[in-house]
Amino acid sequence: MSVFWIEYHNPPTFADGTRTRPSRSLGLRTYVLARFHSNASFDWVKRARSFLVKDELKYRDLTAAGFDLVLSRFPAPPANDLGKLVTREASTATIFLADSESYAQQIFRAKLNDGAEFARDFDLRDVINETAEQMIREIPLYRLRPHEMAEMIEPLLMDRLATTIRFDIPLHTGAEPLRILDQIGGTLRDAEVFTARAYSLLDFGDKTDAYGEPRVAPYSRTMIGRRLLQRALAVPMIFDKDHAPSVTVLNESLNALRKGDPLSVPSLEKLIREEDSRAVDALQAADIAAGFARETLDRKGLRALAAQFHRVVLNGIDLGRIDVLR
Repeated sequence: MSVFWIEYHNPPTFADGTRTRPSRSLGLRTYVLARFHSNASFDWVKRARSFLVKDELKYRDLTAAGFDLVLSRFPAPPANDLGKLVTREASTATIFLADSESYAQQIFRAKLNDGAEFARDFDLRDVINETAEQMIREIPLYRLRPHEMAEMIEPLLMDRLATTIRFDIPLHTGAEPLRILDQIGGTLRDAEVFTARAYSLLDFGDKTDAYGEPRVAPYSRTMIGRRLLQRALAVPMIFDKDHAPSVTVLNESLNALRKGDPLSVPSLEKLIREEDSRAVDALQAADIAAGFARETLDRKGLRALAAQFHRVVLNGIDLGRIDVLR
């Protein structure tokens, strides 16, 4: 068994996403992804689905029935108790935000500071294209330099296999942002979905691993955790059917990082996958949590979102770890 598969018996995580309203400045949207671990209880999904007489439960079904989770306004009892239950359980999700607006504003200002003139030297389409590329470049899997990748991978192999054999581990994925962007669809929306999914794959801030060690801050803007790859390659992740190209590229990227390990299994193609939410309560829960998070962000803002949900990760930054929102 490969060291990268030492924990593959771990249960999967489930995630689904949606997009906010256009921003007031550049008109861009934030992609909101909600993730649940499989050990969470999803009985509340069955209860809500039964109450609304639905084969599949979506956030829009709750709003159509008069449930306002953001303002805690629900139809008359017994729907009031159900609304409180749904709000409480949905709030246990981890929320990942892929905010393209912040990247676009930085790029826009940088061009102006360099002396470029808007509408003459560049336009909004140029800013959007660079934003999509930059969002992918910031993902830890594609940001590491060869020596950083070597420092991260070699200790995993040496510590866990207790051997002096040196494996031919690739030092980079060879995945340039522009090439990845083209593979996943080429648009800013594609980059937003891909970025949120990648960060959710690489985040273990609320779990402990099989050895009892806390999975905290596995990456930041400038560094990546020592055991990040081991964990990323050990926990299956299931998304609702929405963006198949992102699943393909993420699996290919992880496979590229394990080439050369002679003990590894042939493929990781099913480690990350999409499934139909109609048969999966956890994905229906993720849809509700994502819709609730989107509405909270649109109507009350980022501070309220961070206060409402278990954890919120904005472009790879855990908001619970910074003082500005406390």
